[in-house]
Amino acid sequence: MEMFEEIYDVAKDLPKFSSVYGDIKKNKYNVYQYLTMCIGVVCFLIGIILGNVFPACSASSTIYSDACEATEFNILLMITVWFVSFIICLFLYGIGEIIRLLNEIIVKK
Repeated sequence: MEMFEEIYDVAKDLPKFSSVYGDIKKNKYNVYQYLTMCIGVVCFLIGIILGNVFPACSASSTIYSDACEATEFNILLMITVWFVSFIICLFLYGIGEIIRLLNEIIVKK
């Protein structure tokens, strides 16, 4: 029982929503980070649109048939677009974060 009592004494409470919101709100974003967020939202929507515009043949179609008898939403294309856009946005956001940190260093000196 001593081990559990020590865990309860040392354990911290989970942060409240207001403190987490305050930590997020004090961050200042630069143009690169805003641009990355906008690109992410646009690519999310483009992934949905492309999945609908370029449908995939359903499983009921025959393999050797040239024409699809029935089509369905192309979820693989949508997820691919989302994944590629996530990687690109992550890279651009990281560049924006590096620029923000370098600007903070310049301002402090």
